[in-house]
Amino acid sequence: MWVYYGIVKPNSILVATINGFGAVLELVYVTIFLIFAPPRTRAITATLFGVLDVVFPIGAVLVTQIFCNREMQIDVSGFLSLLFSVATYGSPLSIMKTVVRTKSVEYMPFLLSFILFVNGLTWTVYAVLTNDWFIG
Repeated sequence: MWVYYGIVKPNSILVATINGFGAVLELVYVTIFLIFAPPRTRAITATLFGVLDVVFPIGAVLVTQIFCNREMQIDVSGFLSLLFSVATYGSPLSIMKTVVRTKSVEYMPFLLSFILFVNGLTWTVYAVLTNDWFIG
């Protein structure tokens, strides 16, 4: 969705290219995972990938292209991208129940949390510099 947002919003080619590269890396990662995953896990992951990373984005792009003007396309794609980003940045918090219950941070994915922090900080700086509140 961030790639689409970067395409429809004027002067946001950087957003489209960076997130396009990320999408290619995700595709490579998921493909490698599917090659080596057990059959049941492979089926579940392939279904989720197909629905969440292929069908939904294509549907969102088609609906906004057909029914929305350019400003509405920017708002819808920005809002959907925002929702997915909140879920992404909130994902390390799902382990917090285990951390609190066991009173041990050994289950906390530090590297993931740190990288998400640095990524969020970088995009926040970009959002302030470009006055883009969806990215911010």
